[in-house]
Amino acid sequence: MILLTSTRAGEEEAERIIDGAFFFVCAGSDDIANTYFTTPFRSVQYDISSYVDLLLVGVDKFLRSVSARGAKRIGFVGLPPIGCVPSQRTVGGGLHRHCEPKRNYAAQLYNSRVQELIERMKEELNTRIVYLGIYDIIQELAEDGERWGFTETTHGCCGTGLIEVTNLCDSRFMAVCDDVSKHVFFDSFHPTQRAYKIIVDNIWDTYGHLL
Repeated sequence: MILLTSTRAGEEEAERIIDGAFFFVCAGSDDIANTYFTTPFRSVQYDISSYVDLLLVGVDKFLRSVSARGAKRIGFVGLPPIGCVPSQRTVGGGLHRHCEPKRNYAAQLYNSRVQELIERMKEELNTRIVYLGIYDIIQELAEDGERWGFTETTHGCCGTGLIEVTNLCDSRFMAVCDDVSKHVFFDSFHPTQRAYKIIVDNIWDTYGHLL
């Protein structure tokens, strides 16, 4: 992205844009939900703790790379309660599709260690890095969404709401719910627009003074 900005805007303007930009970084959800818990390839090599440490090696390298390319402000978005999203309830939550505790534990451990990593990096880099926690607000929506006016908190809006995600939710081929605003999740992993607004508002209310 930084190279593209330079190519299109010119070196001087690209430097000005990047210098004033705020970068959001999201990393780790698919690694834990899919690579670790859904496929067998990593779980036979690593326990949860060592796998989280492996992911943090990549986080460290990526944040240092973005900082070296001129980023002055970075918001690192923590992981949600992965075990409470519809797809993970379906594949790991048993007959009653409860929130799956091992997945949530992995997300919490990742969040804790990435915050420690960010604190260490603050002393080394000429970049402001702010951890943006979303675990608590999404867990609240997933477990007590009625308080926010949601009537469906465990199924996605599209298809069966159990497992469909991204391209499988194309409305040309897949039915969607009648009132998406009543659902916390649009597909089996991602929140709806209304839920995202609540999440983003919570981020700004909680961390805005640090940005």
